[in-house]
Amino acid sequence: MRMRIECVVPFCLAAFAGWGLLPAVHAEVTPYFGGPDASKLTMTNSSAARNEFLAALSSYGVEDLEDNSGANPTLTFGATGITATTGFSNGVNSLPTYAVSGQRFLWDTEGVDDWLQFSEPVTAFGSYIAQGGDGSSSPPISAPANRLTFTLQNTVLGTSKEVVIHDLGPDWPFYNVIFVGVTDTEPFDRISFHESYDYDGLLWDGLIAGQLKQPIPGDFNGDDLVDAADLGIWRENFGSTGMPANTLGDANGDGIADGADFLVWQRHFTAPPAPAAVTSAAVPEPAGLCLLLAGLGIARAFRRA
Repeated sequence: MRMRIECVVPFCLAAFAGWGLLPAVHAEVTPYFGGPDASKLTMTNSSAARNEFLAALSSYGVEDLEDNSGANPTLTFGATGITATTGFSNGVNSLPTYAVSGQRFLWDTEGVDDWLQFSEPVTAFGSYIAQGGDGSSSPPISAPANRLTFTLQNTVLGTSKEVVIHDLGPDWPFYNVIFVGVTDTEPFDRISFHESYDYDGLLWDGLIAGQLKQPIPGDFNGDDLVDAADLGIWRENFGSTGMPANTLGDANGDGIADGADFLVWQRHFTAPPAPAAVTSAAVPEPAGLCLLLAGLGIARAFRRA
């Protein structure tokens, strides 16, 4: 128990001195995948994966390819002002049967990692894919699983990372529709697409580029409020380690739910606690915080004993 109290006391002294920590920014990549679903060719049902992806964005634009043609087209993502040059030598093709929206789609090149180079850094990219092969097959021909990987690059900083999205197949029917996407807290301006079994075609349509919402420090449950519910999450996870940034009580991204995260929560507090929780969840002053932390330490020491 003595060791626990010694860990708490320096924090208390720092709190009385007005010490605060700004949230750190740690890279976090999130892949999105949904499908396969043949009904998307008629757009009769929405894609849960696409909806979840869009909900994570603060702004975005969609390129439906209806005004594009030819090889290596330049894409325009709505009114965002974002454009992209491309390396798709098979180019834009027109065949309504295989387009997810409208009549046109972007056909990837077999055996080549196709790519997009954005006019400005983005933190989100997504697209529908109609699976014209590469993991699809018809008996008696069999195709292995085709692992789809995105490479995200920041050409200014010289950084690169690979993100495994999902396996396509094995032996899915032809012309399934899948939604794939990725968000990254680190901006990228180039994305390329690698397939482990790249012998036929993936047909890209409804491409999306945009920006990820900036999380509110201390909003651990993602409801855009920093309130008593978030304090409860911090309290439940106090002392835990290894969680992603701004989740499970870690507000400053150091992988630990501790007193520093409480200070971040306190600074960003935006809503009063629920009436039933006023007494137990009210925002403590620094002295009250010290008692709270010491109490948590003592309770944990007794549990270990």
